Amino acid sequence: MQIVFAASECAPWARTGGLAEVIGSLPREIAALGHKVTVYVPYYRQVRALEAALRHRLGVRLGDRVAILAESSPEWLIADFACLAAGIIDVPIYPTLIAGQVAHILRDSGAVGVFVSNAEQVEKVRQAGIGLPGLQWVCSFDAEDWVELLAYQQAEDDDALDERLHATPPEQVATFIYTSGTTGDPKGVV
Repeated sequence: MQIVFAASECAPWARTGGLAEVIGSLPREIAALGHKVTVYVPYYRQVRALEAALRHRLGVRLGDRVAILAESSPEWLIADFACLAAGIIDVPIYPTLIAGQVAHILRDSGAVGVFVSNAEQVEKVRQAGIGLPGLQWVCSFDAEDWVELLAYQQAEDDDALDERLHATPPEQVATFIYTSGTTGDPKGVV
């Protein structure tokens, strides 16, 4: 796996010792599962656009929960990083779980929205959606809504994001992780 970053294009982070510092400390090449993945500045821009869209277009607030029901993919990472940048608690859900288990996790976590990878996962959420009054939206990575969210033009500059990130206390919950549910209902941990 080769990781390529253009930290100079992430100037706001570089000035504040934020993301660019973290990115700069990563090795340039990592071998993992025999795959090569290249991460470019457009990922940062997509994360930034999605972070703004979550807050401004979808109305997700600090501390809300958003589930990610998808296989590992660049889109999964973008959704995850955007949630973290917005102060949203993300709730990864195994894409192999059945609709009843998905329903349990969505209900137990109090998710207000969910990102899904494809129509199969949309159907699981549709089946699970009965009895989930708090679930306000579903966005599929293979739908036009996803593309629109990634193109969202944020109303604030990167300095405002930097300020929010630096103001985030270390005790802020980042993720609820649920067990696979092989011995009963999935159980969540912080």
